[in-house]
Amino acid sequence: MNPLIEKYPGLFDLETKWGFIGFDTDVGWNDLIDKALLKLNELNNKDPELEDEYKIKVLQIKEKYGGLRLYTNWSNDAIDAIVDEAETEAAQTCEHCGSKDNVTTEGGWLKTYCSGCSKK
Repeated sequence: MNPLIEKYPGLFDLETKWGFIGFDTDVGWNDLIDKALLKLNELNNKDPELEDEYKIKVLQIKEKYGGLRLYTNWSNDAIDAIVDEAETEAAQTCEHCGSKDNVTTEGGWLKTYCSGCSKK
């Protein structure tokens, strides 16, 4: 199990049939995903009376066409801003090592890698 799921267990619905679909990115994006999850978790915790059914749940985190995709069960301007920030940062971060130097999206199967990781 991804350590970020264990760090933010309330953000992931691992119990229901329509719950969390999966976490499919390389470790280079873990820090920026962690920052996004922390912010989403803080939104959930702003109102301690908020019932579980109204809390933000992360449905899927994955790489698609070289970019980060982070899907939630619902959205508003605050959630969209957090997700957009993470997706924008991921486009400038090597998915494999986390470097921000010489990052490009390339290849037949699009991946966002720095020049060092793209040569491996």
